Amino acid sequence: MLFLTESAEPLVALTAEIPFGYAMLDGSQLERDVHTGAFIKLSPKGAEVRLSHLVPPMSNIKIQLVDATGARLTGALYAKIIGAVAGSEREFSVRFTSMSPEIKAALLGVRPKTA
Repeated sequence: MLFLTESAEPLVALTAEIPFGYAMLDGSQLERDVHTGAFIKLSPKGAEVRLSHLVPPMSNIKIQLVDATGARLTGALYAKIIGAVAGSEREFSVRFTSMSPEIKAALLGVRPKTA
């Protein structure tokens, strides 16, 4: 049986959602269709996201972040869909599987600091 362990890092609610584009991965092939989503809660190892399409659990996605002007940020962010958030059809828990240093710096820069 395949499973992912829970992250020790708590998810922190963002003051404003962070929009992004995402594409599904089929094996090692990136699908052509790009959908929209947004980060709702964030930790260094995962997030809660709102996605424009239903995504099966254990699916892999590539996330493309954009800055405030809508320009794509350089770097790559890959995540695995862990499952749907209870009580929601379009909100999902994700675990980051690969993150470039540029993306890590951008995401940690927007996380609210906890006491």
